[in-house]
Amino acid sequence: MDYVFTVPVSDKYILHSPLHNITALMNRSAVKSLKDGTLKNKDLYELYRSLTEKPSIPAPHRGPVNPDFAGLIPTRSCNFNCIYCGFGSCEDTSVMDFSMALSSVEWMVEHVIKQGKTEVEIHFFGGEPFFAPDIIRAAVYRTKLLCAEYNVKPVFKVSTNGFFDEKICSFIGDYFDTVVLSLDGPEEIQNRYRPLKNGGKTSHTVERNAFLLGRSPAKLCIRVCVTEETAEKMEDIAHWLCRSFNPSSIDFEVLRPSGETSGLLPPSPWTFAVNYIKASTAARTYGVTPLYGPASTGTIQHSFCPVGKDSIIISPEGTVSACYLQEEDWKKKGLDLTFGNIDASGQMYIDEHKLEKIRTLTDEKELCRKCIARFHCAGGCHVNHFTEAYDDFCIQTRIITVCNLLYELGYVSLMKDFINNRKELETMVFQNSDLIGEA
Repeated sequence: MDYVFTVPVSDKYILHSPLHNITALMNRSAVKSLKDGTLKNKDLYELYRSLTEKPSIPAPHRGPVNPDFAGLIPTRSCNFNCIYCGFGSCEDTSVMDFSMALSSVEWMVEHVIKQGKTEVEIHFFGGEPFFAPDIIRAAVYRTKLLCAEYNVKPVFKVSTNGFFDEKICSFIGDYFDTVVLSLDGPEEIQNRYRPLKNGGKTSHTVERNAFLLGRSPAKLCIRVCVTEETAEKMEDIAHWLCRSFNPSSIDFEVLRPSGETSGLLPPSPWTFAVNYIKASTAARTYGVTPLYGPASTGTIQHSFCPVGKDSIIISPEGTVSACYLQEEDWKKKGLDLTFGNIDASGQMYIDEHKLEKIRTLTDEKELCRKCIARFHCAGGCHVNHFTEAYDDFCIQTRIITVCNLLYELGYVSLMKDFINNRKELETMVFQNSDLIGEA
């Protein structure tokens, strides 16, 4: 049973085998019986038989490039000066050519048709994508025209700071399927963390647009960057976001320190995890889905991000890469995530050798092999998370994963007791191996 995990929760154990779609809360005796093969009753025997069946294991793509989506970066520039920004958007003013944007989506539509797929998925990243709104409009209109011609479905997603006029807001609501909008909290938090370049306030405009998008056909996901000083406010922020904007989901992300953060620090992983569970419980009372990507237990994957999934991210200059982070971020970690380019004539060039090398970044990590979050977190960001021991990211991910499983099983009271018992949390987090045969 190489893919079956067990972790202690109070005086019980969670058994989790995502590849078999099996999760259960069990006592110590039942876990020992499964581990030893000393099966004392019919139910345990049937469970054991299911867990020993060979599952399908998620793996990187093989062969020619086969992207899940095409990501366009219309510009690296931005109208914000967020005090924790790590994208360098204040310095980079490059903007994608119209012809490059159109050629990129044309290539993606052609690829989808060749593969016999039914959806063309286009994502827009930045900087702030809507700092170059005409590029986005052209790409969206061209994609819709081609999809109508070939009878396939266009799917549009965008990550944005939400600072634009109502005309653009209406366009987004009408044409986009998913909008990931960054809003860190009420005005005193938002205006301090996410001011304009000129120091101006952003909360009024962003809140207005969040309100409008929450009532549009698009799915609104509000992304919240959590710092040491806002972690204890997560539950209140969740209530406020749900009441005010009608989002489909709220994504809580921990601050990732960059060069200039004006003294801001990430919360401790214990504080973040406990307050995430409180905030997620609050969000669910409104029918809003709470998100912490690495602990999405409904997702089975070999890679947390586009790396290893062949997704093509096209920069304003036309380079094709596996990641939307800045190239300098990769190089600091000794990585090269570029595997092609699109030229001025619209010709796409893919370096298959470099693509295959990038795919190997998702190969098994020994620490991840033993972790209950193995097929959900899948090691986290390949640029920013390299570790040989459980670090802060691992700690919060393991806690939230286990709590999500308890919630899904219906053990809400046990989940609440668990997060308030630091000793029990530490016992679970620092277990040497979660694999049932090694625990």
